[in-house]
Amino acid sequence: DGKRITDKESIPIVEMVLSGSVNKKIVSAINNQGGKAVGLSGKDASLMICEPDDPRLGFVGRPSEINPGILNSFLESDFIPVVAPIGVGKDEQTYNVNADTAAGAIAEELQADRLLLLTDVDGVKNKNGKLLTNLTIADVRELIEDGSIVDGMIPKTQTAIKALEGGVRATVILDGRAQNACLLELFTDYGAGTLIRK
Repeated sequence: DGKRITDKESIPIVEMVLSGSVNKKIVSAINNQGGKAVGLSGKDASLMICEPDDPRLGFVGRPSEINPGILNSFLESDFIPVVAPIGVGKDEQTYNVNADTAAGAIAEELQADRLLLLTDVDGVKNKNGKLLTNLTIADVRELIEDGSIVDGMIPKTQTAIKALEGGVRATVILDGRAQNACLLELFTDYGAGTLIRK
């Protein structure tokens, strides 16, 4: 269903890569463009408390509680928080969290106006490969049911639904490889990718 499996031996490596090298590359890229980014993980200040997602997936977590205090401190300043999708359980166990799921839970807690989920395809497509630019929650559920939405797009669209039901105004799934995709989505009438509304 588009979710990765993480065993006990892998979890320290996952944390090191996501919270370390990947997070710092993103932070450096933002800083090199004139931003002021700061790297965090979901473990910092107990930002993302998790429960095991599915026993078949091993140490993959599902956010059960978001503590946004540390994010609010950054958002009230000029700093841009970059959060690695690593969470912690109440038993202090480290969990690998699907990045889209983590972003959706944080967006929901912050009551974000828009959640952007970047991927490596244009957006949600029908069975004929045609990009669907505007969908409702009901449309998405129907597309999952009829097999149009498969693999990694399943957790993305499920995250979109959960975020919308939790108070996020709109979610967009778009190709992060496309030049200026986020700017096109946020600052043009035609947008980019697939816009999902309640």
